[in-house]
Amino acid sequence: MIFDSLMGWGGTIIAEKLGIPAVCSIASFAFVEPLGTEQDENRKDVKELYEATMKLTRQLADEFQVRVPAIDEIARHEGRLKLVYTSRHFQPQAEKLDDSFIFAGPSIVPRQDAPPFPFEQLRARHQQTVYIAMGTILNKDLDFYKLCFDAFQDLPVTFVLSSGKHTDMEPLMDRIPANFIVQPYVPQLEMLQHADAFITHAGMNSTSEALYYNVPLMMIPLTSDQPLVAKRVQELGAGITLDKNNLTPAALRAALVEVLGNPAYRQQAQVIGESLRQAGGYKRAADVITNYFAWLPSVRP
Repeated sequence: MIFDSLMGWGGTIIAEKLGIPAVCSIASFAFVEPLGTEQDENRKDVKELYEATMKLTRQLADEFQVRVPAIDEIARHEGRLKLVYTSRHFQPQAEKLDDSFIFAGPSIVPRQDAPPFPFEQLRARHQQTVYIAMGTILNKDLDFYKLCFDAFQDLPVTFVLSSGKHTDMEPLMDRIPANFIVQPYVPQLEMLQHADAFITHAGMNSTSEALYYNVPLMMIPLTSDQPLVAKRVQELGAGITLDKNNLTPAALRAALVEVLGNPAYRQQAQVIGESLRQAGGYKRAADVITNYFAWLPSVRP
């Protein structure tokens, strides 16, 4: 059985009840330390959360007749194997993870619904191209787009902004600078192969795709695992992170000029990119699972 890491202990329950081995699928970075290890155990709110969690855990364990786990086991990556869709190089503190963690890298598969794009226009006026996309959920921030217009309108760079299929750009139509191409949906994989830098929310998927194509990043993490992803990119020297709460045209411009002008960012993006390309993708993940479980006598063909 293959279960998503967000199921946590739930995946372990199912595998145990079925009596079959399990593989944990991890879509972002793997947890190196159990969740909550850095919390102050004496805080009242932490104690209340712990007690509520363990109460529910005991109820589930009793209902399904399985062992009650310790608190740090509930969100731990369980399973005979753990598939992580990045490289060991990109994974923080990878040296602390054993060989049951299989770093297969991202699966880079072209979108079948990708629309056509006039790529020939990218170098018509300027030698450098910057791609801007803030994800499919958080791309309706018109104030952010205004900041980008103000920050980059006089740079000798072609900007491609993917505004989102459901974002109403009409209020900004008369403010779009001449060096911007704005479309609701841009074929991202193809665009990244033309980009000199990527302005992004640092989602794991978008970040992996950019690095796969050696593109350095200017990152504005918003939520979820994005701050962790952005932090790792910056640690490895492949991009710059900006605080979403302190954005100004001057800050945006300075960060982008640094990323575009300093070749070290692209060089480090290439190092990460090579590690992702060499990881093997979905084919290696399938091979590892097949080869591992083929030798287990308890697994029925």
